[in-house]
Amino acid sequence: MSLRLSREQVKELTGRSWKAKQLDALRAMGIPHAMDDEGWPVVFPQALAKLAGEEPDEKKGTIDPDFLKNLYG
Repeated sequence: MSLRLSREQVKELTGRSWKAKQLDALRAMGIPHAMDDEGWPVVFPQALAKLAGEEPDEKKGTIDPDFLKNLYG
């Protein structure tokens, strides 16, 4: 069970490696996020599901793994 996207998943979602650029990209896409203690963006699968009009899977705490691939294209 994953409560948040991994750093690699956030990198894939934003197309950016640097944390400042990832934060800029998340803001530009309107994706709700937080920051961890090291300043890296934290994205919760439930927030992405809501943006896509899906109901998050409360039992697993995750959404379809192909969701990121399909979200933007």
